Amino acid sequence: MKKEIIETKHKDIYYCDECNHEAIASYRCLICKKDLCEEHVQYDTRDDSDYPGKYCKRCWEIGKPFRQKQDEALVKFNSIYEYLILNWKNECLKND
Repeated sequence: MKKEIIETKHKDIYYCDECNHEAIASYRCLICKKDLCEEHVQYDTRDDSDYPGKYCKRCWEIGKPFRQKQDEALVKFNSIYEYLILNWKNECLKND
């Protein structure tokens, strides 16, 4: 006995909102939610994780002054954090 089975597979196809070309994978801008192809995606170079943030070039460019301020704030935060750790250690050693 022969039985014929027809299977249907679902596949999402993404098109870049910038150039309208089919994208191999879905890269979506974290801010404006545009779908992007590899040519039009901008990765957050400060993010060294396996899945860095992705942005369209327009949102990335607009974010330049904000990223600079974020970096400055992070330097200040790290400095204060290290200062507090050092004071904590000194306080512990002083009471031995």
